[in-house]
Amino acid sequence: MASNFLTMYKLSQIFAILRQYGWTWVIYRIMIAAKHKLGIEQRRMPIRNWSSDQLLLDHDLTTPLLPPPTNENLSKFSSSHPEQVQCLQTEADEIVQGWFRKFEGKGQNLGFPPVWNEELPGQCHPSHGVHWSQIQPLEDIKLVWELSRMGWAQILARAYAFTGNEAYPEAFWGLLENWRNANPPNQGPQWMCGQEIAIRSFALTIADSLFSPSPSSTPLRRARLQEIVRAGAERIEPHFHYARSQRNNHALNEALGLITAGTLSPDATALERRWLGRGSTCFSHDLFDQLDDEGSYIQHSVVYHRVMLHACTWRLLLARRSGDLLDQELLKRIEIGLRWMVAMVDPSTGEAPNLGSNDGANILRLSSCAFQDHRPSIQGLAALLDLPLPYPPGPWDESVLWLTGLDPKTLAREPRARVGLSAPKRGHFLRIFPEGSLYFRCAINKERPSQSDPLHVDLTWRGINLLCDAGTYRYNAPPPWANSLAFTGVHNTVTVEGRSSMERLGPFLWLDWDRAEHQEVAPEGWLVGERPASRVSPMKHRRSISLIGPNHWIILDDVVSPREEVFRLHWLMPLLPRSAIDRGVAVETPQGTFQLIALGPGKVECFAGSPEAIKPGKSCNPVGWRSSCYCYIEPALAFTCSSSPSTRVRWVSVAGEGPFSASLENDIITLKSHSGQFECSLPPAFCKENGNAS
Repeated sequence: MASNFLTMYKLSQIFAILRQYGWTWVIYRIMIAAKHKLGIEQRRMPIRNWSSDQLLLDHDLTTPLLPPPTNENLSKFSSSHPEQVQCLQTEADEIVQGWFRKFEGKGQNLGFPPVWNEELPGQCHPSHGVHWSQIQPLEDIKLVWELSRMGWAQILARAYAFTGNEAYPEAFWGLLENWRNANPPNQGPQWMCGQEIAIRSFALTIADSLFSPSPSSTPLRRARLQEIVRAGAERIEPHFHYARSQRNNHALNEALGLITAGTLSPDATALERRWLGRGSTCFSHDLFDQLDDEGSYIQHSVVYHRVMLHACTWRLLLARRSGDLLDQELLKRIEIGLRWMVAMVDPSTGEAPNLGSNDGANILRLSSCAFQDHRPSIQGLAALLDLPLPYPPGPWDESVLWLTGLDPKTLAREPRARVGLSAPKRGHFLRIFPEGSLYFRCAINKERPSQSDPLHVDLTWRGINLLCDAGTYRYNAPPPWANSLAFTGVHNTVTVEGRSSMERLGPFLWLDWDRAEHQEVAPEGWLVGERPASRVSPMKHRRSISLIGPNHWIILDDVVSPREEVFRLHWLMPLLPRSAIDRGVAVETPQGTFQLIALGPGKVECFAGSPEAIKPGKSCNPVGWRSSCYCYIEPALAFTCSSSPSTRVRWVSVAGEGPFSASLENDIITLKSHSGQFECSLPPAFCKENGNAS
């Protein structure tokens, strides 16, 4: 294993890995690989059969975890939001017919039951008799795991609670029995990842609660379900140290997997008490480690921030179930993390910038709102924290119904005007203006980054994300789609010929982490960040941002390099009807015309990814594509400006409602629009001698 490490990378890369991650990190991962290769995990956690039915029936069953809503409260919600309940029933009916929506995308006819360990059509893992530690993914293991997260179980359970249709619990129990037969403990890919196992246990516990009134939920079936949850904890605990070493959502969710299993029995065994104690202690410790006192999460991702909030929601729910009193400091930190998300989310749509990695995770599927709508997660956690709900009544209140059992309309609400965000420790800045919001990514990466996005800007105008992040699409896929939307060149920033500002060695491993620093001393009204040159990118880049007039933005880019380079400015927009204008583009949106121009040197281009290019066997450039959810991708509009070889460049981008005109003279920009004429003096450019401001 050590020899593989030495032959996999160049000597310079090995030294860079040691410098970036440290000897402890490298040795630990070599040891993990050695345990798998030598079969140590296989002997420690052997494949076994499920327990006999008689043995299962000898154990007492737990009472349902979720507080069941009354028929009256269910009826009130259904009457207030019939479209929401109808959408839920439609998806539940699809599942009964064998159609499943992986990653909350389009329905796919996967059969009833589906092939649980199929990665791609016709490509199954050889799981029979194969220990999880010996599995090698064919391409993208997430495609295998998605159905076994059992989000579909939450759909069926909620639909049953609203309708009483016995077809839904019968379908659930049939699917679960088939899954159980296909996946005995520690056999096959569904036991590879502790976090996947934990997420499955959450979904099963929700289903067990909501299906409990059904005659289909026999004691034997419920006992088998609870054994799956306990078997998951038995798999999680011996490998829990690995999850914690990652310092991310794996640690939180696996801790909750232990707590969930430890909470199941009315009379806990010594083993279950150990799970409960260890999970509780580690969850609290790791949440403080991962969620800082500004509310920013360690994974630099909006979707993973939601995963963290769902983990906190589940922790609060388990505490209520067991009567535990959580530490006030822990509750306060959770509230800070919730307020970060409230700031990032557009209250009119529920959407937020598609920042960082997006793996399609929506662990607690307690609403039929769209995947991109974060309001259900926020409302539900606010209710459990006994905080006023931040949004007015709407379909996003369904999560409150399931988590509390109460009629959401009876809870206190406190909708407020949206405010900005300044969280410099992890580099998140959000500014609100009358027609939307602007997000600025400016981080000195002190923890492992997920994407290379230094000084990225994201702009939402009238509820539409018009300067947008490309998302993720796939972590592992044939070229060019192997996490290619993580590179700098697809973000809204400046690069040297589209190259990344960090060196990537694998889907999740970066070297020479970006160090874009927020400049606290800046001209009045300007938001400024600066990234120094590095071994990978010789370019020094300073980005300055300011409003001009009430509703238009100036994004000023100054770049300098010790040698001549071809610099490229890139902006990504949704693919909407458009027309070319002088040094820019005007796009027609449902809310009116939006315009973007770039003043400065070089040729302006505007193009979109071709749908033909994504077909199997085709090669294509990932620029001009976006992915709002995992495994789904669509063409987008790329607007670029490339310089001739130069040591320095200054670009001035102006964005806002069109039509408008903008001109630049003597570092003063003049904007003319229907709102009037506005002028703005630009900050000084880098001086020639040392790259500092002149």
